Amino acid sequence: MNRARLWIFLSAVLLAAYYLLIGLNGQRLGFHTQEALFLTEKAMIVWQGIGDKLPVIGLTFPVFPFFFSLAFSSVFPLLGPVIASALGMAVLFYLVLDDQRELDVPWLIRLGTALTFFLHPGLLYAAASGRSVYAVLLFGYLFFRSLLAYFRSNTTYHVSLASLFLVCLVFSAFDFAWLCLFLLPLVLFMSLQGLSLRGDDTLIRLGLAFNNLSLRRKLVNKSFALLVLLFMLPLAGLFLFSLLNRVYAGDTQYFLDSPYANWRVLTNQILQVDYVNHPDEFLLPDTSLLISLRRLLYAPLLLLVLLNFRGRTYQLLTLLSPFALIEFLYIKNPSVPFVAEYYQIFLVLGWVGLVTLSVTQLRRLKGLAFTLMLVQILMGGLRISTSAYEEERTFLESALPWRPANNLAHRETDDLVQIIRKLPRNSRILTDDATAYPIIALTQNVRPFVLPYQQNYLSALTNPDSFADFLLIHLEATNPVARFAVINQAYLGSLRTRAQRPLALVGSSSEWRLYRFAKPQKASSPTQEPNLALAGKTAQP
Repeated sequence: MNRARLWIFLSAVLLAAYYLLIGLNGQRLGFHTQEALFLTEKAMIVWQGIGDKLPVIGLTFPVFPFFFSLAFSSVFPLLGPVIASALGMAVLFYLVLDDQRELDVPWLIRLGTALTFFLHPGLLYAAASGRSVYAVLLFGYLFFRSLLAYFRSNTTYHVSLASLFLVCLVFSAFDFAWLCLFLLPLVLFMSLQGLSLRGDDTLIRLGLAFNNLSLRRKLVNKSFALLVLLFMLPLAGLFLFSLLNRVYAGDTQYFLDSPYANWRVLTNQILQVDYVNHPDEFLLPDTSLLISLRRLLYAPLLLLVLLNFRGRTYQLLTLLSPFALIEFLYIKNPSVPFVAEYYQIFLVLGWVGLVTLSVTQLRRLKGLAFTLMLVQILMGGLRISTSAYEEERTFLESALPWRPANNLAHRETDDLVQIIRKLPRNSRILTDDATAYPIIALTQNVRPFVLPYQQNYLSALTNPDSFADFLLIHLEATNPVARFAVINQAYLGSLRTRAQRPLALVGSSSEWRLYRFAKPQKASSPTQEPNLALAGKTAQP
């Protein structure tokens, strides 16, 4: 390792510590993302749970962020996803800076890149939140870098790497599987590059290839080979994973439709219901075309790269394919706003395209590129502060300050978690982790809970006072997500009419109620005859 690479490595280590410090401070102040709590709860089931844990290990989605955080959650249950995201962003920093070093990118551009990683609010959120944004950015960078490397070297080794990274990208965010549709035209041009044809214009070369029988046959064979090489691994991976879901859950789309496997299911369903009931609130002031073009406002460096790609059809098609994906996803589901990764990926595309420019172009554009990187930092703060998601919108004020804010909801939840932690060691708590995973994760102990992954859960639902000592219920009045839980207020109402033991309130918050199954009254003396009428009354809840 030479001196320059050593400095990049040490900077990456410092950056990981910086990200981890922000994440620790955020958790100290009560900032937790839903995905991080979901991954924490699933990891706790793997390491601490009692029951059939194989479906939890194999069916939890997103796959790669879950396995990355699983290793760290064995030692630090609540901090595992944050450690994984901090290290993942540090790896991305190392790869970007090392690529810029190998291509002799000017120091001013490298300084702008480093400042972006240290100051950009969107990247700080990706690194300190514990969400899977870091995996999308990391594998997205590796995927597009491999595709552009193929155009320089014309070796299928880079296509094989791109296929592998596309698998990782799809299993980090499933919507990127639709990217394959918009890469199909690119495969044709990739095949055309492998033919020895004269002329610089792509359309002229394509016409020459189709007008010659031999060249046409070569073009078709090469295109088919590249299609198999690039898309066979992702499609085969999705097929096998769907088959695994079919075997263990009875549904090939279980990882997309079940709240027990994917944390995004309930959030998307709530947004879709709100979209149907209140469509006027979801009407955007701009057209669908501006949905993708607005990304250039948050990533102006990419616009600079695209302007300098004039006449380079292959590179342009590669970097424009995510824009087509954004348009498609918006048309497919307009009720669900885009999350952070669908904005930050365009920052990554800017760095990927930057290293494909010539050294002469980079030296000429270094001042403008550095300025645009500073603009990206400011625009990143604007975007995250106006996000449609509360956990993104409140990140800057909830995770970065040193003094905690006056958050009543956080204090109530923390008080309820403390009550659960102080329960007797052998206590059993019946709940539904489709919505209760934040409470379970914050307790950092999954053993007291009776959850759906256990085989006796259905028996516990029908006869709860025989399997559990406590009942944790989500309130629909304060959180509409609770309506999708099995154990809710409707279940509580039916339970009061048939429970053999009365329920006593132990603790509560604005969203949760913790009840205890009271012990039945005993006769005062073993020799005294029981009063059947009195016993009948006390048996009623």
